[in-house]
Amino acid sequence: MQEEIATVIDCKDGIVEVSTKIKNTCDGCEQSSHCGTGLLARYLAPKPENLRLKSNLALRVGQKIKIGLPDALLLKLAFAIYFVPILILVLVASVLSSFIPGISELVLVASSVGAATLWFPLLRFLIQQHHFELTEPEILQVFEQDETPVKFVSTP
Repeated sequence: MQEEIATVIDCKDGIVEVSTKIKNTCDGCEQSSHCGTGLLARYLAPKPENLRLKSNLALRVGQKIKIGLPDALLLKLAFAIYFVPILILVLVASVLSSFIPGISELVLVASSVGAATLWFPLLRFLIQQHHFELTEPEILQVFEQDETPVKFVSTP
């Protein structure tokens, strides 16, 4: 389960709108102030991401909650977004070159890329029509106003 701390920004009629800040991985090492990636990450600061969740919990604006997404959903999305277009690209190129032996490379590449690009509107349609099942993030924990979501671990 992938977990994230979010802040409640609106709560109406069983719909909770939360805001999360996308974490950057380039703040943890000693070299981040001298590394090109760290410098670039600092200038391209992440923007907050707003999500709407169904919830019957009594939440207040400004309250912190922990939300989570199942790992299976992330793997399914990664497969659909990254692997399927590559598979379409290879299959279209293979089929076209097999059935049309004298096809130009430019036409072959353009046809393959075009076919792979068509996957994304199709994926969006499948998601909207609920043929591609997505689960929304679930609320795992609710923190009180004065409670910090960070746990401090003492080292011996």
